[in-house]
Amino acid sequence: MKDLYGNILLSGGSTKFPGIVDRMSIEITTLAPSSMKIKVFAPPHILSHFS
Repeated sequence: MKDLYGNILLSGGSTKFPGIVDRMSIEITTLAPSSMKIKVFAPPHILSHFS
C-alpha cells in the first residue's frame, strides 16, 4: 500500500487542468490512512511517451 499511495501517476488530457495535482493530493489524503505518504505526479509530456 505504501508504494501505491506514494507513486500516483496522472496521465491524459485531464492533467492539463490547473491545480489538478494539488486537488488530487488533497482528495486522496482525506481518503487514505493517515500514516500513508501521498505523492501525485503529472509529468507534462507523459502523452508523448505512449503515442
